[in-house]
Amino acid sequence: MIELNCYASSHPSGGHVLWVELPAHFDALELYEQAYQHQISIAPGSMFSASVAYQNCFRLNCGLPWSEQLDQAMKILGNLIKNINQ
Repeated sequence: MIELNCYASSHPSGGHVLWVELPAHFDALELYEQAYQHQISIAPGSMFSASVAYQNCFRLNCGLPWSEQLDQAMKILGNLIKNINQ
């Protein structure tokens, strides 16, 4: 288990996405680029703003059944977040 102690997430009442908010200095676009190299797709928050808002946020699809592959991808994503946040 990777402990981040630096995030907030939405608690959606429907749908299949989570909105994750990391500390204000975090660069979700950098996370997107690094995750993409591991074939992990996230949507950086800046995609959802015409201004510079949400640079520290990202949207994560959670509509697939849980699998070993998803478990591994989440571990990689957590490590990427931890490394970028240092």
